Amino acid sequence: MTSVRRWAGIGLALWAVCESTAVASPLWANGFEAPPPQRLWLFPNLRPGDEQYFVAPVSWPNAQARADVFGVYVGALTAATPQQLEPVLSTVSAAGLDLVIEAGGLRPCFCTGAAMAAAEIPALERAEQAGIAQFLVVMDNVWSFVGTPPVFTPPAQCPGGAAPNCGHSVESFATELGNYMEAVRTRFPEVRFGWIESLNIYGYDGLPGLGSQGQFDLKPVIERTLDEVWQRQLPLDFFHIDAPIGGILNYPTDPMAKFRRVESLIRGRDLRFGILLTNGGISDAQFATQVPGYHDCYSGSGGRLDNVVVQSWWSQPGNPDLPLPTLYAPEANPMSFTAVFNQVAARVDDPSLIQGCPFVFQP
Repeated sequence: MTSVRRWAGIGLALWAVCESTAVASPLWANGFEAPPPQRLWLFPNLRPGDEQYFVAPVSWPNAQARADVFGVYVGALTAATPQQLEPVLSTVSAAGLDLVIEAGGLRPCFCTGAAMAAAEIPALERAEQAGIAQFLVVMDNVWSFVGTPPVFTPPAQCPGGAAPNCGHSVESFATELGNYMEAVRTRFPEVRFGWIESLNIYGYDGLPGLGSQGQFDLKPVIERTLDEVWQRQLPLDFFHIDAPIGGILNYPTDPMAKFRRVESLIRGRDLRFGILLTNGGISDAQFATQVPGYHDCYSGSGGRLDNVVVQSWWSQPGNPDLPLPTLYAPEANPMSFTAVFNQVAARVDDPSLIQGCPFVFQP
């Protein structure tokens, strides 16, 4: 049977409709139907002014028909005016697409779950005010910002005297991320969650990452946090890897082997697994070739994506006001974001289209 679209979440993203006889997981409760085996996300870096693409008839009908979920960054919800949000969220709702919102979870200056939830709930309420009551919150690169060691340098000071450097241990991180989920769910009882972390930077299970943090093994962080979530019966549904293809071409080991180890852990916890298919923001032409290539590379290595996430948070080099790719649509333009999405969707529908890995990783 075709999966019933029953939920949504944080970030502008689309999930593909798939035929499924999937067995329901205990994580899918409270009236939510278990998702199909593979789902496609369309997650562009939409900016104010892009609402023109959502006025009917849309110029991306194939992508709209193929997808399940549309996502928006929490910052976009905060920055957009009601007039800018209305056509986007109306199209999402009318098409029966679920909404995904990508949020912070924890951040410098907001080191406790309660503080971060209080800061982000007003933005989440904007989706609710637009008539979308069920959504999914995706907590993005949380350890990378607040763990020890962090990837991102915290600010020198915070408004109100809050701590800029959270310096969480594995234990305090798991506790506070759980507190964030609990606080958000108190306000939105039907919300469900996902979690993203940087596996290009950090190591995993003895396989190194990049740079000075590359020797830090993220596996114990993931395991302890998943234990916390399970013990508190919080509705975490999936884990995604953030590893732009441009950042892993000089890996000391084969990154696909490392990512398959993460997949094994996540599947063993009865969660869904995905990788953010993106290239690091070089050019429209490279995005159009490298993103489908990334899908082929992982799929051809023996890995399997439950959530197939075509995503961009990039700007054009030298022009932070212009997104990459430059155009969201029309999908007839091969350089547009929706055209790239359609390339990946075709491979999900017909695996015979998957080609050999176009990237040469360092041994």
